[in-house]
Amino acid sequence: MFVRADRLLTEVNDGRFPKHAISFHWEGFVPHLVAYDTVDKSIVEIDLSRLDLTVSQLRSCVGRFDEEYHPCPQAKIVRGSFDQCDSCAESWIPRQECVFEPKCEGELCDCHFCKRPHLVYAAFYGGKVKIGMTSGSRMAERAIEQGADAIVALVDCENRFRAREMEKDISRLLILPQRMTRSDIVKQLASNITRNELEDRYAKIVESLQDRYFLRGDALTMLNEYPMHLRLEEVPKETESQGTHRGKVRGKKGRYLFFEDEDDGAIKMLNLADLPSRHLQDR
Repeated sequence: MFVRADRLLTEVNDGRFPKHAISFHWEGFVPHLVAYDTVDKSIVEIDLSRLDLTVSQLRSCVGRFDEEYHPCPQAKIVRGSFDQCDSCAESWIPRQECVFEPKCEGELCDCHFCKRPHLVYAAFYGGKVKIGMTSGSRMAERAIEQGADAIVALVDCENRFRAREMEKDISRLLILPQRMTRSDIVKQLASNITRNELEDRYAKIVESLQDRYFLRGDALTMLNEYPMHLRLEEVPKETESQGTHRGKVRGKKGRYLFFEDEDDGAIKMLNLADLPSRHLQDR
């Protein structure tokens, strides 16, 4: 349903949504949804052990994070893949598009984010594998926030541009995806694949790459401490972010929170990674 932007702004500013979600992240295997309380002017954490949450359709810039948090001065509306406006994002990257497709090795933008060391990795989701790249210091965090079951670093790269090019090259060579679909990720929650089977998959990757790249030779890291309290026999229905979500929390893995809907008892999933930039009311 189409709703005018001015109407959405009114809904947010009339007190119905007093909290603005500004980040979702994992610390180890503990997920955190952080919001800015627009009434108390303070940073708060949303309780993810229960679910009684109403979420706005409107998305507005999450602001910027220096030594302290600064709300977006213009409360700009955002759309698509980014939860910051260009002005607020300038504090860490000149062009947000470079997050996904770097345009240089840092020589044009002089951006530390682009110039720092990166790596290409293989992430395992049950029986499926994807190739990815990330800053060298946050591989484990990246794997957990994506809901992987195991991960291993393959190749070191001197900057983000080189890592992206190598990611694409390895993906083509191994005929493996660079992204996993929601359906692929969730289906693997019912997988009974063993560590030995994952090790065999990794060994085949090494065999295919060892004559072409200087591989790190790392051991496979298992990621099996997610707070999941159920096994899924089928893919649950993903609820739209906007609206009211209420029910018993059954688990959290990657970007998804799984819950037993209070109204119909069905197991559903809420994309927590889509909440930053939206406005919330929690009880």
